[in-house]
Amino acid sequence: SKYRHESAMGSLYRKGNDALILTSAVYLIACLYAVMKNQFEMAFICGNTWLGSTIYHYNWESMYFNFDNVFAMSLAIVYGSTLWLSFGLNNEIGAVYFWSGILGSPVALFLLYYCGY
Repeated sequence: SKYRHESAMGSLYRKGNDALILTSAVYLIACLYAVMKNQFEMAFICGNTWLGSTIYHYNWESMYFNFDNVFAMSLAIVYGSTLWLSFGLNNEIGAVYFWSGILGSPVALFLLYYCGY
């Protein structure tokens, strides 16, 4: 991450209100929504992604990389398979899922680039 060099300037841990830590709340919101919809497997993946991402960024990207990466890649695989399966649907909902995923991809790529990956 482009923020890694800042760890030498101060604490070994980020503050709890740091932007990289707060953005992990997106995974927590997705986890809670999945629980409300009785999608417990997805809630498990999103919850662990939130936890992994939070502690990874809290430690200045120096520890817990594998924990964060495994669940983030799981979400990427779910995204890819959902996009692939929605392409095959011959109805309006399938088209909405497919084009929403396609149009959301540039935003995801920008965020990955902006965060220094």
